[in-house]
Amino acid sequence: MSNTGELTNSFRANSYTVEKVHLFTNLNSDEQFVDLTFISQDMLIKESINKLGIELQVTVGDATSILEGYKIMGNERVLVVISRSDIVSGEKKEYELNLRVANIGDYSRMKETLQSFKLTLVSDYIYNNNLLTLTNNFEGSIGTSIKNICETQLQIPSDDLQISTNTGNANGVYPRLRPLSAIKWLLINCIDNKTPFFFYQRVADGKIVLESYKEMVDKESFDTYTYSPYFQNDPSTGGDLKDSYEEERKKISSLSSDLNISQLKQTSDGAYGSTLHKLDIATKTYEKVEFNYARDTKLNDNDSLSDNMKLMDKPLKEFTQGKNFFVSQNSLAFDGQNNYSAVIGQDYLNSHSYIKNLDTLVLEIKIPGDFSLKLGDKITANINRAGSDSKEDPIDTYLSGDFIITQIEHNFTEKYIMTLTIQKDSFTDSIDDIIEIKERTEIA
Repeated sequence: MSNTGELTNSFRANSYTVEKVHLFTNLNSDEQFVDLTFISQDMLIKESINKLGIELQVTVGDATSILEGYKIMGNERVLVVISRSDIVSGEKKEYELNLRVANIGDYSRMKETLQSFKLTLVSDYIYNNNLLTLTNNFEGSIGTSIKNICETQLQIPSDDLQISTNTGNANGVYPRLRPLSAIKWLLINCIDNKTPFFFYQRVADGKIVLESYKEMVDKESFDTYTYSPYFQNDPSTGGDLKDSYEEERKKISSLSSDLNISQLKQTSDGAYGSTLHKLDIATKTYEKVEFNYARDTKLNDNDSLSDNMKLMDKPLKEFTQGKNFFVSQNSLAFDGQNNYSAVIGQDYLNSHSYIKNLDTLVLEIKIPGDFSLKLGDKITANINRAGSDSKEDPIDTYLSGDFIITQIEHNFTEKYIMTLTIQKDSFTDSIDDIIEIKERTEIA
């Protein structure tokens, strides 16, 4: 499966070559694999910072009774290698994914001699997760506890892990959870400078990552992508091939969004204010912790909230009862040490606010596939203003700015297209910078 020959493969930013799709049978031998490379079609890979693994879907056109002959039942290992030679760097860039068959579906018999079916593949450790339940104790760094789950229970090689251990500490006992559920449970208390952590797997390098929102924001922008109507470099009219390749690589071909901009929803979700109710069953004491919007870490210079945004003559951030959290604690569970619930406090409310504010503006953009671009990267998007002309700055400052890539869909059909979900928590311009309406023409 390939959309290009060698010449075009180094010329176009959306070209690719599928080098291997090898399905290893349940005879469990490295020599016993079925080569699906040239009968695989329409491959789709999904990754997200809010999902615990990656998923690949591929349609197989079969004229040799593969299902019957190799008794494909699920659980089979699959090696997928996709590559492209980069015209600018001269390097060969590739994805190498080791997955397992999670589902076989969408079967159809197009004619008597040809059948098709769709394989859904998932990260190898997703299978391991379904085999175990954790009831042991944990202590110390939460990041270290997550790393131990990955290495010990999920059997993920340490070289495939990129786990931050600067996460805060907690002690406790896993309440009979599967390993990945235990990781999600631990993430509640993972805090870095008031910001939350995300646990996910990347397609670009196969790494399983534990990374804080602060670490994402502090990165240098990977690149600047532009949504504009024209190309500046056209190789067909004598333009430079490398310049044309780079312009195509960084050009947004389509842009859409549900927007869903709603202060009604944000206030009820605790984006700007919330209250934590803590009951200590050991000492029979009650504590109330309130949170008002404050932002130390953000992608762009200007907050998504202003004191001019008011309800009942009060700024939105002064309302803390819109979202309430309740937690039972036992301060005497560990002698002189905090248990898992004891560390839930003000930072938890801050962390929750950061998660909700990341929904301030969500865009879906399509760009040519880029083998170096990673999930969790920060990028800059320059979006052309609707109706702009040559006499004004064409950049829409409401839509443009720095974003975090929170989801990627890799579509391999005739071309390699990335569909990116990008999100930001702030704006390049102040939201108080509003055009003043000075005159109105009255209609007689």
